[in-house]
Parts: sequence; C-alpha cells; structure tokens
Amino acid sequence: MGIFGKKLFVWQSAADQKREQELYAKWAFPYGDKQRDNLKSLLVDIFNKDEGFNLYIYLTCKEMYEKALSDYGCRDLAIEELIDNRMGIRLQIIKKIKQNEWVKYVTLVLADENVNENCEYPTADKILAKAQELERK
Repeated sequence: MGIFGKKLFVWQSAADQKREQELYAKWAFPYGDKQRDNLKSLLVDIFNKDEGFNLYIYLTCKEMYEKALSDYGCRDLAIEELIDNRMGIRLQIIKKIKQNEWVKYVTLVLADENVNENCEYPTADKILAKAQELERK
C-alpha cells in the first residue's frame, strides 16, 4: 500500500493488477456487489462514519481473522486472539480504534461467515448485542 491507498511502485502488468483486484474482490465479497452493498450499509448503521474507512478496517479484520484461523486451527482461539491481542497490530490507523469498536468489526467478520447467496446480514442491533457479549468473555 502507498499514499492514499495507491501503490507507489507497481511491478505488475495492468492485466495482472486487474486479476489481483478481481481475486481480492471475490475473496472479500464472494456473493458480489449485493453482499458488498449490504455490508457497507451495515457498517454505516453501526459506526455512523465514512463507509470507506470502515470497509478498510473491516477487510483488515477479515484478513487477520482468516490468518488467525489458519494459525490456530480453532475458531474460538482465533476470535480470542483478535479481541485480546489484536494480533500485534502495527498499523497506526488501527491502533486508534477503540477496543469496543474493534470487537464490532470482529463480530461483523463472524457474521459474514454465515452469509449466503441471499446476502442477508444480522441487523445492526444484533451485531451490537453480539459484540457486547464477546467483550464480556
């Protein structure tokens, strides 16, 4: 990543860059634009902030969750690592997120695991209630 989300030095062809972006989009939103739009709407409902920033943090959290899941091989341990240790996050922008907000992102990532082709997420109230539940653990 570079300045304002742009890569400063790109060593790939335009076709390779496009293919990489398509693969990432498919990973992030396997059910396409409807899933992305529903998630973005939910992010705004929960955080009342710019959806772009929230989406960036959400995708970072999703990447970290999948890495923790791969590392630990256990969903509960991956969740605990994300919530308690934040996996040693070094990105300054994420360090500024309050712990209770971070748990909301984790909860959204967990909800995303259960999304199917209907792209229906739990309501903002249900996400917030689950986040409070996770915080108490």
